Amino acid sequence: AELRTLAGGPGPTAAARAALWDEIRLLMPPRLVVPPRRLDALLRQALSYQEERCAHYNRASPWDDLMADCHASADESLPQTTVHVLEDHADEVWYLQFSHDGRRLASASKDKTVIVWSVSLESASVRLVLRGHTESVAFVAWSPDDTRLLSCANDRTVRLWDTTTGEELQEFVGHADSVTAAVWLDDGARFISGGLDKQLILWRVGSHAPLAQWTGERIHDLAAGRGVLVTSAPERKIRVYALPEREEIGVLTEPEPCTSLCLSNDSRHLLVNISSESRAEVHLWDIREQRVVQRYQGHKQARYVIRSVFGGVRESYVACGSEDSLVYIWNRHSGALLCHLAGHAGTINSVAWNPVVSCMLASASDDNTIRVWAPQTYARSLPRRAPAPPPCSATSSAIAAAA
Repeated sequence: AELRTLAGGPGPTAAARAALWDEIRLLMPPRLVVPPRRLDALLRQALSYQEERCAHYNRASPWDDLMADCHASADESLPQTTVHVLEDHADEVWYLQFSHDGRRLASASKDKTVIVWSVSLESASVRLVLRGHTESVAFVAWSPDDTRLLSCANDRTVRLWDTTTGEELQEFVGHADSVTAAVWLDDGARFISGGLDKQLILWRVGSHAPLAQWTGERIHDLAAGRGVLVTSAPERKIRVYALPEREEIGVLTEPEPCTSLCLSNDSRHLLVNISSESRAEVHLWDIREQRVVQRYQGHKQARYVIRSVFGGVRESYVACGSEDSLVYIWNRHSGALLCHLAGHAGTINSVAWNPVVSCMLASASDDNTIRVWAPQTYARSLPRRAPAPPPCSATSSAIAAAA
């Protein structure tokens, strides 16, 4: 008490200690001052690093155990086993996409139809069959609120569907060749379509006349999110536009033809499928820095449009179809091949990772079927309807080839 009186201070309270530290910090060189909560920041960085280093971590809750390295098994995190085989299409299935709520799956087929499925780990069934296109359907896109669905077809049209009733709400006519892709804008009232006629068209739902139209290169695929639009063309150029201005802000160049795009949720990274007879690859681009930051190898793509996607709770996986009838899954950060999934009997054109059920993957194939995959631990607990194909195995040689 006598010392406190002599010091003229209030005593050892938290506020007093903080005030004293502020005075001391002003007298010290900045390089010697530890920022506030620095230890907490370092610990969080260490835990995040542990998650990234764990090839199979796919849980919603972050790793928080400082006393042990992050660990998770493939059996509980990776979709490895077929839980449903959907066989209602009459021809090749070219594309598929989950709704944003994860409860429905839309598939586009060469048989000129779109099917909307109700899908869960326990069951899968046809909800709607959408008929109206006169040629093969190449692409579908759910509206931001999942109430409507766009379909793009080789009949040069885009059609809009009610996803509750199956009613065709509108037909958009303006392309002079096959329409290959479409992306919704954030307002859910406008979208952009692209086609082999080298046209990009901005549409508004309810209006039959385009809002804007610009000519460039033949469009193989589109991706959009957080103020950017990305286009791919067979001329090996990937163009990045700012939205809503539609101003070109970057051009990414590939050494081989690029067939498809997938944008990360934060719109920072882009997956690009590269078609090559000798060495097909999926490239992970950092759009901001305009450089390839990872490459994924092992699959086959030389003749057809093959698509890849991000997957998992934190988009820590990359999945891709292949011309050898397998689905490939890599660790996004390391590029290591984690497993390949066998079961299809034809080229796998498209894969889709459920945005809500982080352990569910769907694949679409030229064998006219769609397969829904789940981890072995989930598959063992489900009623067995039919013999499932053997689960994938990550062979050491396959992983070495991808490293």
